[in-house]
Amino acid sequence: ADEADDPVTEDIAVTILTDEEAHRTEFRGFRKEYT
Repeated sequence: ADEADDPVTEDIAVTILTDEEAHRTEFRGFRKEYT
């Protein structure tokens, strides 16, 4: 997104990546609790 000089697209991509990380961490904690 940097090369395209498109801060909106970059922001969306960063948000998606951050959400993905948070979800993965949540899931890991969930699995640890219930296995």
